[in-house]
Amino acid sequence: MKTKTSSVGSKEAGSAKGERLGPSNRAVRHSDFSAVGFTLIEVLVVLVLMAALTAVAAPSIGRGLGAIELQTTARRIAATLRLARMKAVREQRVFLVGFDLERNEVELTREDLSFRRTFELPESVRIQKVTRRGDDVMSEVKVTCLFVPNGLSESFEVWLRNNRGRELKVVQDSFVKSPRIEDLQDTGGPAPDVH
Repeated sequence: MKTKTSSVGSKEAGSAKGERLGPSNRAVRHSDFSAVGFTLIEVLVVLVLMAALTAVAAPSIGRGLGAIELQTTARRIAATLRLARMKAVREQRVFLVGFDLERNEVELTREDLSFRRTFELPESVRIQKVTRRGDDVMSEVKVTCLFVPNGLSESFEVWLRNNRGRELKVVQDSFVKSPRIEDLQDTGGPAPDVH
């Protein structure tokens, strides 16, 4: 009498038939691998979905980057104003901060020109105007504001605008040590100035 034995789990049975052994030591045929991979249609559908999501998200990212660049520029101007006040007090000299609207740059200099630091604003951000507090708009192309050795300065505002139309204002008050940044689109008050 013959008994039937199963050769599924045996290594010898799998290798005897020319099959490879899989991870669980059972024979695996080449036909089991035919379902692995993606069809061309599946890949194309995924690519079309990714392109559609990118097209929807790109304008939002652009607006966000423009707003970040405007905020960064306003903070950099505020930092320059703080540096001018600090250097004027520490060195007991008059320091000048110049705003060149034509060249779109800010310059910090000592009155005797022994110290000079200039930076250009990014192309997407423009200095719209510089006004002295209480005065009308200054029409000059280059405006210079003073910081004196006792820590006081002129009161003025620097109006910035990015290429998407968003505006910020850097306000320097003569009796307040640190300038503040105001968002001109927000009616809820000045934007927080993170140092």
